[in-house]
Amino acid sequence: MSHKILVIDDQDLNFDLAERALKDDYTLAHALNGQEGLDKLPEFQPDVILLDVQMPVMDGYETCRNLRENPDYKDIPVIFVSSLDSVEERMAGYDAGGDDYLVKPFQPDELRKKVKLSISNIGEKIQLKESATMAMDTAMQAITSTGEIGVILNFFSRSFDSKDLPSLAREIVKSMNDYQLKVSIKINTPDGIENFDSSGIPKPLETALLERLQDDGRILDYGARTVINFPYISLLFKNMPLEDQEKYGRYKDNLALFVEGADARVQAILNEQAVNVQQIFLKEMLVKTEKALTDISEQHHTHKTASTHIMEQLIADLEDSFLRLGLTEDQEAALLELVTKAADNAVSLYDESMKVDKQLEEIMNTLKTASRLA
Repeated sequence: MSHKILVIDDQDLNFDLAERALKDDYTLAHALNGQEGLDKLPEFQPDVILLDVQMPVMDGYETCRNLRENPDYKDIPVIFVSSLDSVEERMAGYDAGGDDYLVKPFQPDELRKKVKLSISNIGEKIQLKESATMAMDTAMQAITSTGEIGVILNFFSRSFDSKDLPSLAREIVKSMNDYQLKVSIKINTPDGIENFDSSGIPKPLETALLERLQDDGRILDYGARTVINFPYISLLFKNMPLEDQEKYGRYKDNLALFVEGADARVQAILNEQAVNVQQIFLKEMLVKTEKALTDISEQHHTHKTASTHIMEQLIADLEDSFLRLGLTEDQEAALLELVTKAADNAVSLYDESMKVDKQLEEIMNTLKTASRLA
């Protein structure tokens, strides 16, 4: 049985485009406005809703708010489809309860990808919601015993046990559960952006908003949502306590300190990872250098031995040939003196090479010590 997609759009052309892109994998239905779409819910029971923003009778934002207020349909994924692409429009879609945002004109592959992602998240969201209910009961007990500042101090202490970004993100989510806050996390790394979410599955709309707002200021407020930006990390707190202004102000102060500490820990983790990479590279280079120096030393000794043997053989051959050459004693003495002098010079060079051997030996010992310490 294929999944069902409800397209709520007042333009038949937009429905035709969506149908051509999705009809091979999904069952589609069409509603011309928000009210008509809400009326189709009991009969059609869609798995995903593609919702236009600008429509007569009831626009997309109002339709989504009505949907989220209905306990029978509040968990249906909603993908807003709009020709408007400003931060304000995306924020309005998010504020109304949307899960994702698609800008017209869209590519069929992009639509299929977003629909597939929404459907794959449905089962996981059900399991995560059950786990979240259990976690909330535990969190209520923790917040009572430790207090708000205690939660932050505990996070600072536990964060030092986090050696990678996913484990640090889990500690952030755990601490915010104690605050009864839902959070979306964006971490900047040299290799790109990593996203995490207290629900377990980051919403594409939230990740896009965090990326677009990262340079707009330290603390940004959008109703019950607050974004806090630092160089390495940005957090979106989704359900700030607007109903209690004193608590709201206190939370903002505490959370700014919390995010600053998390930012410092992210920087430390990235630095530790970079040092580890450098250490591995250094060890590899030390091994290669040590081998190269050992080869050079062995070749040097081989060449020195061969050269000594050649000089000794030359003198012996020359002495043997004196009888055949018919030289006078003075000529023999002069020639032998020249060869002997050359041999002495060669020996002097060999003595100098002994110093090079000693230096090579010291370098190799130093490299071996550095390799053990790296």
